[in-house]
Amino acid sequence: MRFALKARTSCTHARLDDALSELSLAQRSSFITFLRTQHLAYRALHLLVPNDHWVSGVIDEMKALLTADLGVLDVSGTARPMIGAVPPMHPLGVAYVICGSHFGKRVLRSRWLKSADTAVLGACSYLDSDVLALGWKSFLSDLDELPDPARDLPVLAADADRTFSIFYDSLLTVKHRETAHAAA
Repeated sequence: MRFALKARTSCTHARLDDALSELSLAQRSSFITFLRTQHLAYRALHLLVPNDHWVSGVIDEMKALLTADLGVLDVSGTARPMIGAVPPMHPLGVAYVICGSHFGKRVLRSRWLKSADTAVLGACSYLDSDVLALGWKSFLSDLDELPDPARDLPVLAADADRTFSIFYDSLLTVKHRETAHAAA
């Protein structure tokens, strides 16, 4: 099922990866953009995932780690996410994206480690965390326990796509706000 999810979400996943690849995580300004993007996206997801699912705990932990990293850099997060009236998301569709991101986080971490800025390197809570890797194991276990994976696949894929889009839209929002702030 995870390979079917990968195939169905490849376009939105690639769009996000391409956009994030434009950021130089070794540079303070780009790293701050990255952290703010992640923070905004996790804040949005917090509003869309049922609080009684383990994925909600992962989201809350990521928000706390990102808040800590932003604090190390002495910058704030972002304004409240702009979420309209949308239905809640399937936690496993979200988990596929956020917990699966631990694979890509390795690449991001290697780029971040090239920084000569000690403050940037000190903001390590998010990139050093193993929470997402542990969540991936829970995701795989929950996926195996689905009674009818074929029935659930369309919903999981749609919500995984929505999750990738939330991260992408968060990046656009953060960049827009930073550009507007710099121009003011």
